[in-house]
Amino acid sequence: MIDDMGIFRTTIAVAHAARAAERRTLTDVMVDTGSEYNWIPRTLLEELGVEAVRVDHFETADGRVLERPVGFAW
Repeated sequence: MIDDMGIFRTTIAVAHAARAAERRTLTDVMVDTGSEYNWIPRTLLEELGVEAVRVDHFETADGRVLERPVGFAW
């Protein structure tokens, strides 16, 4: 059985794992319940002190492969 999946918009808060009190709120964020990653603007993550820890590769629908830095936040 497959769980219900879909896309909706909501408000979220983002914070550096070590400084949860310094969170930022983002409104009207699109959430894909089937996604494994969240895409947050780089400038916001840099303001929070979130740094990339690795580079992952992503294949697009048209076959292109993109490299993107990946960091972790709460």
